[in-house]
Amino acid sequence: MVGDRSDAVKKQLTELEQARALVTLLQSKVNARENEIRQLREDNLAIAEAQVRYETLIDSLTQSVLWFNSDHSLKLHNRQTAGIHGFDAREIDGITTLEDYTVVLAKRGELGKGDPQRLAKLHAEDLLARLRKHSMVKVHLKAQDR
Repeated sequence: MVGDRSDAVKKQLTELEQARALVTLLQSKVNARENEIRQLREDNLAIAEAQVRYETLIDSLTQSVLWFNSDHSLKLHNRQTAGIHGFDAREIDGITTLEDYTVVLAKRGELGKGDPQRLAKLHAEDLLARLRKHSMVKVHLKAQDR
């Protein structure tokens, strides 16, 4: 009977040691996860700060900048875009893609005479072809000559 009790106590002690080891392991995993989360927060803050600096730099340029993503969506434009291109606020707000941009230009006569939809499509295709060869394309508009 004493032996049975001693075995039961040893078994409980073993289980307790295993539980403590498990708690220690789990605590180290929690600590590692908390460190990862802290690092991600710091990285996100650094990225946000860099983005603000980057956007400030883009906005301070004297040239118009329209940046389109690979899916042709407008990522950003700077404040000079409206003035240099002669766009009103409604036109700028309506430009969400490269194709929208070329339609606005075509409707304003910037791409020549003819069907604005056809001219816009041809111009967009030309810009995309040039972008495949280069990382950026400079576009000269008739509005800049005025």
